[in-house]
Amino acid sequence: MRKFGVIHTRFWSWALENNLSDVTKLIGVYLLSCEHGNSLGCFRCPPAYVSFDLGYPVDTVSIGYAELENLNFIQYCEGSHTVFLPKYLQWNPPMNKKHAIGIINIVKELPSSFSHADMLLKSLQKYVSKFLEEKHLKILNDTLSIPYEEGMDTVSIPYRYTEPEPEPEPDIKTPGEPGTFFSENKSVKNQDFTGNLSSVFLQINKSCEDILRLPTTGKKPFDPRKWAQQKINNTKHPGAVAKSLDGLKTYWGRSKDPWAYCDTILSKVNGNFNEAEAIQHHEELKAMKPRDLAFFTNGLFQEMS
Repeated sequence: MRKFGVIHTRFWSWALENNLSDVTKLIGVYLLSCEHGNSLGCFRCPPAYVSFDLGYPVDTVSIGYAELENLNFIQYCEGSHTVFLPKYLQWNPPMNKKHAIGIINIVKELPSSFSHADMLLKSLQKYVSKFLEEKHLKILNDTLSIPYEEGMDTVSIPYRYTEPEPEPEPDIKTPGEPGTFFSENKSVKNQDFTGNLSSVFLQINKSCEDILRLPTTGKKPFDPRKWAQQKINNTKHPGAVAKSLDGLKTYWGRSKDPWAYCDTILSKVNGNFNEAEAIQHHEELKAMKPRDLAFFTNGLFQEMS
């Protein structure tokens, strides 16, 4: 556990230039100085950690992560719950060989599911490799699975970052009242979603209407009804879809590509809704009386037979 974290004064002017909300500013400061961080700028920090320490709902933190990721302040690996600060080593480079070796030792502990190895290696190559010997460069190769040649003074790979293409907007003809998101279809009815779906779909409709009234200058074409319909049909949680559209409304002025921005938020919050429902199911089972539980399990066996 580290004892302190450095926050450069440039952070505040950068936050002002990018019109960050107070919540997102605090999340950024947290990631720069929290006890989970390290000298690599790459560490496990799921939104639940930030939620617990700052007192914000997990969904609020997830939206903050999405905003910071959109600005390339962080890159978040969903599979390993790892936060990577792409410019951390630029602002906090190692001062000597011992410091650099310590950073390599952290690299060795990264989970195999970490998905931003290419970006991490570029940063290491630029700011750390000058302190390293041949054996340390091989460690980078073994850990990050990057092509390596004997005799190279630094790890050198071609690097080109391109923004991911958003999913194409489908040409969906939505039955029902014109101009509204249509939820009464078979794919939705067959899903095991709990809670009051009517209120969730009303929320989705309301958000779609609000978004369609927002200014579109400088933005890619976006129909929130088509986006919502596609995600529901692809079995995304309706609550997560509603939360994503609500987040898009909040940060509308900061997104040039609303479809991709909504996708980013959805990828952060969908798992939270599914996990909450799993916990709810578990608590309901725990509360069942033995007689009720016997009827419940008997019904399961009948369905399986």
